[in-house]
Amino acid sequence: MKFTFEQMIVIIIHLGKNNFYLNPKISKSSYIIYEGSYIIDLVKNNQGIFIAQKTTLNIVRQQKNILFIRTKVTSVKAIEETAKVSKIFFVSERWLGGILTNWHTISNSLIRLFFFEQEQRKVSWVFLQKKENSVLNKCLNRLKKDFNGLTEIQSIPKVVIIVDPIIEFNAIQEC
Repeated sequence: MKFTFEQMIVIIIHLGKNNFYLNPKISKSSYIIYEGSYIIDLVKNNQGIFIAQKTTLNIVRQQKNILFIRTKVTSVKAIEETAKVSKIFFVSERWLGGILTNWHTISNSLIRLFFFEQEQRKVSWVFLQKKENSVLNKCLNRLKKDFNGLTEIQSIPKVVIIVDPIIEFNAIQEC
């Protein structure tokens, strides 16, 4: 999706937050401070977005895994839709410790999820007792929730894109 600078100004992309709350490093990408708020330099940010887009495209062309991480509730749907359209793996519910550092255990959980999904499709779950069926469904739902965007991943991702580094501090430490 491309925007012109006029469209960005109309939808108020250029307005930053109060300068009291922001990191001083943002002054590199800001245009001016007006009435206590940063006015974002759209030209510099557009150049940075273009560089990030080219880099990501090169990684995809090399067929390396990319992982989006964003667990804040307000943008979960946007991340999931973007990741599914671009066929990139994502974590949107919560960051499970060990996704990158304990790959053996995570891959076993993904295999278990695949097994449970296959078993659920079979008729055999119909013949289970009510309690057994309930336990299996509970386990399956938990695995689906935890590994929603990782179901088809085969190896550790080569690139991790973290949308909010403050919220995803544990993921940054693990990377």
